[in-house]
Amino acid sequence: MTALGQVFRPLTIGPVTMRNRVFVSAHTTNLGERHVVSDRLVAYHRARAAGGVGLIVTEGLRVHPTSLKRPEALSIWSDDVVAPLRRLTDAVHSDGAAVFAQILHSGREAADDYTRTPSWGPSPIAWSRGAAVPHAMTADEIDELVDCFAGGVVRAVAAGFDGVEIHLGHGHLLQQFLSPTSNARDDDYGGTPANRERLVERVLTRTRDLVPAHVAFGVRISADEFVDGGLGVDVMAEYAARWASSYRLDFVDVSHSAYVGGPSLSTQMADMSYGSAPFAHLGKAVRDRLPNGVATLLACRVDSLEVAEDVLARGCADATAMTRAHIADPGLVRKHRDGEAVRRCTWCNQLCIGRSSGGLPISCVVNPEVGLETAWADAYGAYDRDPSRSRILVVGGGPAGAEAAVTASRWADVTLVEREHVLGGALRTAGGLHGRAGWLRLVEDQDRQCRTQGVDVRLGVAFDADLLATGAWDGVVLATGAVVEPRRDLAPVRSFRAGVPDLSGVRRAVVHDERGGWEAWGLVEHLVHHGVETHYVTPLQSLAPGVTVYSRLGLLARLRESGLLHVHLMSTIEGRRDRAVTLRTSLPATGTAVGDVDAVWDAGVALPASPSRLPVPHRVVGDAYAPRDAGWAVWSGRIGALRTLADVRHRDDPAARTAAQRGLDALPLLTR
Repeated sequence: MTALGQVFRPLTIGPVTMRNRVFVSAHTTNLGERHVVSDRLVAYHRARAAGGVGLIVTEGLRVHPTSLKRPEALSIWSDDVVAPLRRLTDAVHSDGAAVFAQILHSGREAADDYTRTPSWGPSPIAWSRGAAVPHAMTADEIDELVDCFAGGVVRAVAAGFDGVEIHLGHGHLLQQFLSPTSNARDDDYGGTPANRERLVERVLTRTRDLVPAHVAFGVRISADEFVDGGLGVDVMAEYAARWASSYRLDFVDVSHSAYVGGPSLSTQMADMSYGSAPFAHLGKAVRDRLPNGVATLLACRVDSLEVAEDVLARGCADATAMTRAHIADPGLVRKHRDGEAVRRCTWCNQLCIGRSSGGLPISCVVNPEVGLETAWADAYGAYDRDPSRSRILVVGGGPAGAEAAVTASRWADVTLVEREHVLGGALRTAGGLHGRAGWLRLVEDQDRQCRTQGVDVRLGVAFDADLLATGAWDGVVLATGAVVEPRRDLAPVRSFRAGVPDLSGVRRAVVHDERGGWEAWGLVEHLVHHGVETHYVTPLQSLAPGVTVYSRLGLLARLRESGLLHVHLMSTIEGRRDRAVTLRTSLPATGTAVGDVDAVWDAGVALPASPSRLPVPHRVVGDAYAPRDAGWAVWSGRIGALRTLADVRHRDDPAARTAAQRGLDALPLLTR
């Protein structure tokens, strides 16, 4: 294990000292209520402060109504928000972490349909094909915007923040003015680099002197837009160095990407297809240009404290963000110090940015407690008060069964049986595909937790009636997963869940999929990576609708560059004869054929694999209840374990059992 000599050193950022060099960067939670901090948001950040992180940066606090996307977005344009923000800063401070306010205007990607006002931008250029064209701001509106940034800074100081971060990156409004790809103005705010920089200079000039000496002041930048013709790292490093000197910046928070309809957006939330810290070099390029005494913060998908140590040792930053890692496990820093195991982020993007980009509160595949910290603590408390232990049998060692076993083992003696010789179920297959190894983190962590928490894990044991008879089980949890039935008329046809595919002799393949999620697209990328010409056939009208846009744009760009993928939208497989596969397209209603096909995969329909009847009371979880995704499996396994324990403990008290189940029933309702 790497010695963490750098990570745990304090860091001085202007007048503020971080207790270590790990921070949670700004990220949308959708936990606000009517643009104000909620109790859930306070509890969310308090948990991460209590977990030992050095600094928390709030999600963007919007300076103007035209910057809003939904009611959960936080604002800072009214004095009414100061007191709720003060509750947040007090909570974070009470657990020893520093907290900075990020202040922004999102610009052209704000939602017109929510504000009933067209979004603002420097020019009438939409952020993506099909998106609404923004209103090109007038000189008066630019003046108004500068005033709003100033008001936001004053309120942030009044709310007790230790620092203020002006957001100049991620393709939001100020970066839109900076970038030649989004600014086509021909007035004082466009046409030349100096003119495009003018609004940033006005905002920094106006706000710098409003920040008192005890509060840190800095900016967040995208060091590279990753857009053809956009802002690159050489230009942004020069800007950052000049701003640091001219406006006495205490820190520069380095990120990357722009909010545009291309692969750039996928780098902003780099998923498991990227390696560890893939953009650390951007931090170094900026840090090497900054004046002495200006701290460099860096966000670049840092996997672990060991990776953070390496990034710091290479001089890429003075502190590193570990944001999704802290979503997955808010106690990451404390647990490392105490020698406890950490539940690791899989970098799947499914329930963090996947939910928040859809307007829902964030959650996490590996941590169902995200955004519900108080509610889950209350649920656990009821069990902690009862010292009795029961005997629970869990059948199935996929993500739902393993999670049920881990959860129940806090209060019960648990036996887990799995017919295979390893845990993981379908996730182990998914983790064996190219670019999808992040799933193995969840499999490994659940396996480790089962064993360290005393679960009796029995591998290679099939479930049958004898198993029920051999143990005096107080409760049974069935997590027997799902079965997939591919189309018989395509024989020989391969199943998606039959293990990592053997591609020997496979040069051309057909993949048929009706759902558009990662199950099919993970296989497609695996095939293409191994040089297989792949024909993707789907009756759907769009590509990969089940993959969050933050991953989909990068996925499709990689596949496009390969030249090996052929897409057949609104199409189905009509039949197969020898090595020819016949396709039928809906519009127009035409047929075509793909010849010399070596293999066909069909997503089929996933159906629950649970027994129809059992002679004992039981709970069914995960795909055995209803086939869904890994996030559902983990959530279902944890809830199912608590439901089983409630059944057992209140077996002789129907009223108490009903009350306990109602409390658990309330948890899913809070995910909205």
